[in-house]
Amino acid sequence: MLGYNFASFGFVPYGPYWRGLRKIAVLDLLSPSRLRMLSHVRTSEVKFLMSDLYKVWAEGKGSTGKVVVEEMEKRFETLVFNVVLRMIAGRRYTTGDKEGDHVKNTIKDYVHELGTVVVGDVIPWLRWLDFSFQKKVKKTAEEYDVIMEDWIKEQREKMSSGKPVDPKDEVFVASLLTRLNSEQDKDLSVFDKGTIVKATCSTIIGGAADTTTVALTWTLALLVNHPEVLNKAQEEIETHVGRERVVEESDLKNLVYLNAVIKESLRLYPPGAIIAPHQTVEDCIVAGYKVKKGTRLMVNLWNIQRDPEFWPQPEEFKPERFLTTQKDIDVWGQSYEFFPFSSGRRTCPGIGLAVQSMQLTLATLLQGFDFETPTGEPTDMSEHFPGMITSKATPLGVLISPRLAPNLYNQTSS
Repeated sequence: MLGYNFASFGFVPYGPYWRGLRKIAVLDLLSPSRLRMLSHVRTSEVKFLMSDLYKVWAEGKGSTGKVVVEEMEKRFETLVFNVVLRMIAGRRYTTGDKEGDHVKNTIKDYVHELGTVVVGDVIPWLRWLDFSFQKKVKKTAEEYDVIMEDWIKEQREKMSSGKPVDPKDEVFVASLLTRLNSEQDKDLSVFDKGTIVKATCSTIIGGAADTTTVALTWTLALLVNHPEVLNKAQEEIETHVGRERVVEESDLKNLVYLNAVIKESLRLYPPGAIIAPHQTVEDCIVAGYKVKKGTRLMVNLWNIQRDPEFWPQPEEFKPERFLTTQKDIDVWGQSYEFFPFSSGRRTCPGIGLAVQSMQLTLATLLQGFDFETPTGEPTDMSEHFPGMITSKATPLGVLISPRLAPNLYNQTSS
């Protein structure tokens, strides 16, 4: 139900259909050139967050000049949802917006239920025990489908109007519809166009929304628990950007320590501690073991990335390791000891979007604010596993105070 009958390239077996859909997703939404063209989306949403935090501070600051901001994960969630939904459907929602809250909650339910393992997944003949869950999934799938239909209808109407669209404003739904109308994509005729659009957009939303939100939350939690690391990251931004302007995406290549911080956070707290299930497509031998075709494979990424054989002091938060002994290891899945976005042909196609969004968000916030734990005690780092996502078990509250001139917090743009 949630996977549109395996029309999603996240679930369909490897072959012409999978290759065709993944190629379109990369070229029209996730390629480096397309991400550069859509940089204004990320930039404006990060500035909205920066302005929002400053407003909270201005309205609530006390004699100390600081204010506690509760549940930072919800602010990150709004940021990430708006980045992804603007790129895919040209939609932006604000907190408290009735329609926006419904869309956001439906997508969250969709992602959560998609990653939930139930009894019937492991023991098929006990599937009847999952009746209540299946009923809930059906309701979520129906609500989600209504949202997707609305997006498709809106883009079809815009396309039929004949009005020219600036390439930087073309959304993925429209781009995908255009592709599917062309003769060159005959391999995609397995499903109807509407189903393909819904399934493809669902894969991208499901892979980007919760994971990036969780990664940002863990990283900020680690930073407030390690003020010496936070200060060092701020000093790097001070050196390369200063305080006369807000950090831009073109600055990110110079922030090597911040990049190491992000890698170390992804090592300790990968958004998906267990990688989505894989299955062998043929009989094979692995390390001397005979593995039959159809065997399900579950990869414990959390354990691999904390293996003391590869990582000295694996439980410690040490970004410097990615500037010294592990400086050649990146996030692209080329190293078997570190692949937070999976590896191989099934690696996440949205790595570039996730990393750029994290870099820009964290750089902007660290430049704009000082962060501390609200009580002076370390923030709780307990983990929670709702489905396939490794979330922080308790809300992240932080104590903030601004570091820049007031006029730099009100540069919001769309």
